[in-house]
Parts: sequence; C-alpha cells; structure tokens
Amino acid sequence: MTAAPRIVIVKVGGSLYDLHDLGARLTTVCRQLNAAVPVLFPGGGPTADLVRGWHEQFELTEDVSHHLAISALRLNSQLLAKLLPRAHVVTDFAMLQELSRTDRIPVLDPGPRLEDLEQRLTDEAPPHHWDVTSDSLAAWTTIHWPATELLLLKSAPCPVGTVTAAAQAGVVDPYFPGLAGRIPRITWCCLRDESPVITPWLDHGAPQEP
Repeated sequence: MTAAPRIVIVKVGGSLYDLHDLGARLTTVCRQLNAAVPVLFPGGGPTADLVRGWHEQFELTEDVSHHLAISALRLNSQLLAKLLPRAHVVTDFAMLQELSRTDRIPVLDPGPRLEDLEQRLTDEAPPHHWDVTSDSLAAWTTIHWPATELLLLKSAPCPVGTVTAAAQAGVVDPYFPGLAGRIPRITWCCLRDESPVITPWLDHGAPQEP
C-alpha cells in the first residue's frame, strides 16, 4: 500500500499577484519544502476585491458574495498554474496522490474541495462573511485534507507574538486564530524579500494520524 504524501498547503497571498517574477519565487520556495508535497492555495487579491466592491455596490447577500469569492479563488488557481511551468490544477485527494508521483506542483482549485467540506461538516464550516478570507479557507483545508503544515506566503515579515495579535494587526484575517491551534505547524515566508526563506511561526506538535 502506497503511503500518503506529506502535504504542505502553501497559501499564496493575494497581495503578491503584482510580482512580475511570482512564478519563479514560488518555485524557489517550493524547493525549500524538501520531500513534502506543496499544494498551492490561491489567495483572493484583486479578483476578490472586485467581489467586495460588488457586495457593497449591489447589496449582495453574504452567501452570494461568498460563492462569488470562491469563484475568484478558482480563477486565481488557473493563473498560478500558468505561472509555474510544472504546475497542474487539482481538485481532490486522488488527483493529488497521482500528481505526487511526478515532479509536478499541484495547485488547488478550492471550489470543489470547500463545497465538499461544507456539505459534510455543515456545523463546523466557517461563516460566510468578510472576516473569513482565503487565509482561513486555506487553514480549514489544511485541517481537513489532512496536511502536516500550512505555509503562508505574504508581503509582510513573519509576525512576532500571538496569532491573535497578528489578526488584530491585519496580517491574517479575524477568523484565522480560531483555526490556527488545530494545525500542527504553521510557517511563514515574506515572498517579497530578495531571498525568500521559510520561517517557523506556530508549532502545535505532531499531527494526529488520519
């Protein structure tokens, strides 16, 4: 029986989409993960900001805006897959397992995975409001994949202090602290640095067996 791959969810911050060499920087960071399988999770960026504008302009409901924002993430997954020569979009664990046997980099189209989780875990699903951004959606995906680590790629340096303080400073979303304690290891990388390096941030011990 083939062992399940060690998975690291790599959340690509939406603020990074203006980097002209984003693909090359992502490739460099993924190489630092050694034997783990990096799964890129797209942030919202300008496409999610467009949905925010529509939410206000057209007075959309939270549910409608949530589903439009997920569509924005799905579009961004296609962008990331085009920026990395070896990337390939995946939607489920079976596709990820198949891809892990190759040298390709998986990019998660989060729509199907999040929809499946919401249907199966209705009472636990993050609420549909703007305090829940792709930070928390990536964290929730990390918990339920399951993955051993969440790597946050951001435009800012690794926070000093608690995850609650980071949320108050606006470097992660307000809902994120409630999920962070359930993730075995959270790391950070300021992708705008001249030589981006993965930095440990929060370590909650070894993951439980799935």
